[in-house]
Amino acid sequence: MLKRKQMIVAAATLAAAPLATKAATIVFSYDPTVIYGTVSGVGGGGNVTGTTGTATIVNNKVTIPAGDFFQFNVNVLVTNNANTASGGAYDSANGKTQPANLGLTGFGYVVTDSVPAAVLPVNQSGNEYITAFGPNGATSPAYASQATGADNQTTGQVGSNAAPLSGGLSPGSVNAAKSSTYYNLTLGAGTAQDIFAGMEYHALTSATSVLTFGSTSGSLAYASLASAGGASTKPTYTVTVASTNDSITNLPALTINPTVTSGTSNNIISLTSTAPNSNVAPSAYGTTSLGTVTANGSGTKFTAGTLALSPVKATGFVNGVLNSSPTAGSPEVYALDIESSGGGTTAPGDLATIAAAMQTALNTQLGAGSATVSTSWTGTAPFNGVNPFPGGPAGTPGYDVFIAITANNPNLANNFLGFDLTEGGSFSTDTVAAVALVPEPASAAFILVGASSLLLGRRKRSTSQVA
Repeated sequence: MLKRKQMIVAAATLAAAPLATKAATIVFSYDPTVIYGTVSGVGGGGNVTGTTGTATIVNNKVTIPAGDFFQFNVNVLVTNNANTASGGAYDSANGKTQPANLGLTGFGYVVTDSVPAAVLPVNQSGNEYITAFGPNGATSPAYASQATGADNQTTGQVGSNAAPLSGGLSPGSVNAAKSSTYYNLTLGAGTAQDIFAGMEYHALTSATSVLTFGSTSGSLAYASLASAGGASTKPTYTVTVASTNDSITNLPALTINPTVTSGTSNNIISLTSTAPNSNVAPSAYGTTSLGTVTANGSGTKFTAGTLALSPVKATGFVNGVLNSSPTAGSPEVYALDIESSGGGTTAPGDLATIAAAMQTALNTQLGAGSATVSTSWTGTAPFNGVNPFPGGPAGTPGYDVFIAITANNPNLANNFLGFDLTEGGSFSTDTVAAVALVPEPASAAFILVGASSLLLGRRKRSTSQVA
C-alpha cells in the first residue's frame, strides 16, 4: 500500500502537467449490502463469521443485530474523465488500446463515530484494517492490499488528518506499451468499483450511532493524461489532485441502528440449555462462547476464576469449568456489575428493572422459588453473611445485581450462562464487562463483574479467595 506522501504526488514530479484543465465527476457511495456476524473477522481471514447475515443500506441507514460485528464496502464512480490518447497515434501504430476513461488514484478519510460506546471500530494493534482493491481485484498487486487507519477506542475515530484511512495508485508508473499496468489508471472509470472493503465495526448495544466520513485535504486525486505521445512516443500519465473545478460527491453519513433481529426474542438471562442436552449452550445467544472460566476449591473455600470481556458485551454466553468438591447446602450466587452505555454507573431505576426482568425469566426457566434476585447484598438468606464480592477485577466498582439459585433443578445448565440486555427498555444500551466463576455448591455459578480498567483487546484472568 502506498503511503499518503507517495500516493498524492505533485504532477510535475511524475510527468508534464495535464494536457488541459477539465472537470471530472467523482461519486463515492456505499455498497448496499452490509454483512454481519457473531465473530469478528480480524485475524480470521478478514470476513465476519459465526452466525452471519446481510442487511441493506436504505437512505443511508442500516439495521443490524445488536451485539454483532458488521462490515461494509465503499465504492467510487469517476466520469467526465476521458482519455484522448485512447485509439490515438500510438495505439494505431503499435496495436495497443489505452483505457478510454481514467479513474481514481488516491483517497483519504477520517471517520468519526457519534456514539462509540454503542458502535465501535474493531481494533487490531491500534488500527482499523480495510482491504483496498484496484480495478483488477487481486491481480492489482500495488493496490489490492490491506490499509490501516489509526483506531481510537475512546472516541471511535478512525484515521487522522496526518494519517487518514487511505489508498493510492501510481499513474506515473504506467507503461503505455504494457496493458498489465493500466489498472493504475482505471479505478472506478465509467463503472462504480470498490475502493475498499471489509471496514469492520462492533455493535456493542442497541443504541444508534452515526458514522461520518470526512475527506482529508489533498488526498483525493484522479488520473490524467500528461502527454498523448505519437506513433513512436508512448503516452504518459500523471495525478491530478481534485479541486473545486471538479464535481465531487462525498460519502454521506451512515446511520447504524443495532437492534434485536426480527423474529427473535431472548430472555434477559438464561441458565437453561437447549433441551434435553445440558451440555449444549443456551440457544439464541450466539454460536461462540465469550470464553471459559475455571474455578477450583473444596469445602467452603473457593478460588474464583475471572474472565474480562473486552470490549464489553450486551449479549452472549460464557461457559465454565468446575474443578472442586464444595460443601452441599449453599446456594449458587451470581453477581453482576452492569455498565451504562457511556461506561459509567447504571441508573438505580435501570438496575431495579433489570433485576425484576431477571427474576421473571428465572421463575419461568427454573420454577418459582428456585432463584432470588436482588440489587443489594442483604446479609440474610439467601445472601447470607458478609458480601464476598466487594469489588470487581483490578479494583473496579462493586456489583449491582445478585442472583442466588436456591433449588436444584434438572433444567439448569451447569456449563453455560447466556445474557441479553438488548431485550430491555430503558436498559437496552447497558452491557456486561466480565465473568467470574465460583463453585457453590455442586454446579457452576457465574459472577458477572466490572472490567472498565482492563486493557482493551485482550481478556484477563485473575483469582481471588472467597470464603
